[in-house]
Amino acid sequence: MLKKHFKLTTGQNLRYTGKLFPGFIKGLPYMVFISNYSSYQVMVNYNGLDTIVEKYFLEQVG
Repeated sequence: MLKKHFKLTTGQNLRYTGKLFPGFIKGLPYMVFISNYSSYQVMVNYNGLDTIVEKYFLEQVG
């Protein structure tokens, strides 16, 4: 089941709910949106590193 699509803006705080990736810390799922990468992927800042993740594994924070 896909999550509801929402609009992302630069600097928006997000929570990652997908599978683990290299460098991911399970107890720290928060990241900041940078830009769209493709139709299904976005570039985020996670712990000071620019990372590309699937947008369907993100939730808005706040």
